[in-house]
Amino acid sequence: MLPDTFRAPEASITEEPSREENSSLEQIIAADIVEINRETSIMALKWLFECDPAAYRAVKKHFIPQLNGNNDKLQQANINDHSYQKHTRWVASHAVAAGLALRGSTEDNGEYPSNKLLAPIGLGGLVHDNGYQFGKDPRKTTKADLNRHPEIGAENMAQFFRNPEVRNTFDMFDASMKKAACDAIRYHSTDSQNFDSDSAEVAVLLVMIVDKLHISADRLHEGMIRSNTDIRNREGEIYPHRLVPYCIDNVEFVIDKKAPKFTAKYTVNLHVAKDLLGGQPYTSSDFENDFAGGYGKHISMADRGIRLLFERTLGTSLSDVPDVFERKFEYVEGSYSDQEIDII
Repeated sequence: MLPDTFRAPEASITEEPSREENSSLEQIIAADIVEINRETSIMALKWLFECDPAAYRAVKKHFIPQLNGNNDKLQQANINDHSYQKHTRWVASHAVAAGLALRGSTEDNGEYPSNKLLAPIGLGGLVHDNGYQFGKDPRKTTKADLNRHPEIGAENMAQFFRNPEVRNTFDMFDASMKKAACDAIRYHSTDSQNFDSDSAEVAVLLVMIVDKLHISADRLHEGMIRSNTDIRNREGEIYPHRLVPYCIDNVEFVIDKKAPKFTAKYTVNLHVAKDLLGGQPYTSSDFENDFAGGYGKHISMADRGIRLLFERTLGTSLSDVPDVFERKFEYVEGSYSDQEIDII
C-alpha cells in the first residue's frame, strides 16, 4: 500500500490498480468527450504510480518535505497554498488525466503524448512548485524572488536526476524523459520564460494549464480568511486571489476531442462571500469580474497552452477556431461547509 499521504477521502490508492479500474479508466479516456473529475484523476494518479513505482517514491521522498516547508513560508508571505497535499498532487493527477484523454488510451498507441513523455511530465507536475526560495523573513519576499521559482525548480529536478543516491532508480529515463520532467516545472508558471515549442515538447504544458486553472477554496491557507470584515479593504488589489477561490467549491474539466474544446467547470457558492464583504451582497457579475481581474493572465496562458496541445494532437492549425477553451460557472446555494474539499 502507498503511504497515507497518497490516500484520498473515501478512497484508498493501492500500488496495483485493479483490472476493473484499468478498464474503467480506458473506457473513460477513449470517449470523444472526457470528464476529468475526482474519480478520473485518482485513476490517473494510480496509472502514473504504476508506470514506475520506484521513481514515483524517490521523487516524493526527496521533494515533498521541501515543498511543504516552502508552503509554510508562502503562508507567512501571504501567498496561497502550494503544498503537495492540496495543490501539486492535484495538478499532477489532473494533468496526467488530460494527457491520457488526449491520447485516448492508457497504453502507448502511437498517439501523442507517449508514456515516455507523459510519465516524467507527471512526476515533474507532482513537485512543480519546489523552487521557491526565501530569506530569513518570508514576509519580506519580493516579486522578483518569487519569479525565479520555475527555473530554480527545474534546476533542482535536474540536480536530483544527477544525485548518485537515486541515479540507478532512473536508469530507464533517457535524456529526453529527464528534460520533459524539468520542462514541466520550467514552464508551469506565469513567471516562466516564454515557451518555445522548438526546444520543448508541447505536452509539458499540461502541468501549466491545470496549474493555472486550479482556483478553489483548497488554495487558501487555514486562517487566511477572516469573516465579518471587508476583504477588499484589508487585502487591497490582491483581494480577488482570496475572495474568488473562497467561493469555488470544486473544479472539473471536460475535453471534447472532436470539437475540439477544453472546458473548465467551476462550482461557485456566492453565499459565503457575504462573510468577507461585511455582509454586502456579491452577485455573479461581481464574481466573474473579480475572476477575470484576478486571474486574467492565468486564463490567457491556459488558453494558449490548450490551443497548442490540440494543434499538436490533432496535427492541424486552429488559428481560425475562436473558442477552444471556455469557463463555465455553476452557481449553487447554501451555506459554506468547512469540511475539506476532496483531494487526491
